[in-house]
Amino acid sequence: MSAEVQMSAEVRVDTHAHIWGPAMPFWSRAWKRPDYAYTVETYLDTLDASGVDFAVIAAASLFGTYNDYVIRALRQHRRLRGTVIVDPEIGMYDLEACAATGWWGCVCSFSTPTCRISLPTAIIACSTGCATWTCMSM
Repeated sequence: MSAEVQMSAEVRVDTHAHIWGPAMPFWSRAWKRPDYAYTVETYLDTLDASGVDFAVIAAASLFGTYNDYVIRALRQHRRLRGTVIVDPEIGMYDLEACAATGWWGCVCSFSTPTCRISLPTAIIACSTGCATWTCMSM
């Protein structure tokens, strides 16, 4: 599918998918460790075969705060948007750098009793390009 998609009366969007490569670093507390890859290329082939125009890649918690695979996919494929997983201590400038890559949301997690990102930081992050903000404890 070309980078330019003609808008029609019906636009199909997959709103939650995970991709991963063959040698990605697993988070030390990952509850599952797939021994196969599901690459962005495989995923795009699936989208095309299913007639899906756009998609949101959700960073998989199995890989902790390793977001490189999502960010590379977003940079290479304009039809994709994504979320990243961040450490609760992340600062405003790091959030802005993530937002510049095309992510639309982030999750802060990893055994924190509460999300420690301050509300002003979250508001700044969202004003720089993210559409969602979720804090959760694992």
